[in-house]
Amino acid sequence: MDETSVTRPFADGEYRFWLGLPQIVAFEREHGALLEFYGTLATATGVDGDGRFVYAGPGGPGVSAMLALVRHALIGGNSGLVDAEESAVGPTRAANLVGDYCFPARPISELAALAFQIAHAAVSGVKLSKKKRKPAARKPSPLKKED
Repeated sequence: MDETSVTRPFADGEYRFWLGLPQIVAFEREHGALLEFYGTLATATGVDGDGRFVYAGPGGPGVSAMLALVRHALIGGNSGLVDAEESAVGPTRAANLVGDYCFPARPISELAALAFQIAHAAVSGVKLSKKKRKPAARKPSPLKKED
């Protein structure tokens, strides 16, 4: 099954990032079409030989658009796990988290990686991994006598 949200370590905990229709509309009012943003970001990013995300830069979306996308996705996801406690993420908290933990506090490449993951989930979905269950140990039948 595909999911359109991502949950990632971010800031002071682990947060869910999701772009619902209200968040997409708000983002598009400010920065243009989400699909265009995603396409532009995808052409400016890649993965290096060590599997690390690389932001190539020129031609990519502006920093303000990436910051806005992360902020809207935090609002849409509305949940974080900080110090083992669940907490909601409203507009003010989302703005504070982005202001404190994204560019300029951290490199633009980290912001671009997170923005790409969020946009990719919204546009293409992400595969949810299903944990394989171990077969249950067989218990002897209470009706059958064991030798």
